[in-house]
Amino acid sequence: KYGFPLVGKFNKFVGLVKLSLKRQKQRIETKKSERARRLIMGSMRKSKPKKVQEKDAAIMIQNAFRALQKRKAQKALALFQSKTQDIAVAKIQNMLRRKIKSRRAALRKKK
Repeated sequence: KYGFPLVGKFNKFVGLVKLSLKRQKQRIETKKSERARRLIMGSMRKSKPKKVQEKDAAIMIQNAFRALQKRKAQKALALFQSKTQDIAVAKIQNMLRRKIKSRRAALRKKK
């Protein structure tokens, strides 16, 4: 009777702590990306024509996109490999179950 409100408040507190930690991580990531952007843009501003700057920026964006795609592909491949192992296990289990079932049926027919 008296414990349930405390549990609810504790769960809410835990949720708020998780949310604040998530926001803190987001702020840190934002600061990192902002520093990287300033560094890139600062190096690009120094004595380069605008077309060269745009080309360099396009190359950097493409490299970042390709890296993201590569990470996604590696993650998908890892998931697929683990799934193939699970599928193989399931196939073996099904095969054994079918054999057991057929042998039981054969025993029933003999009786």
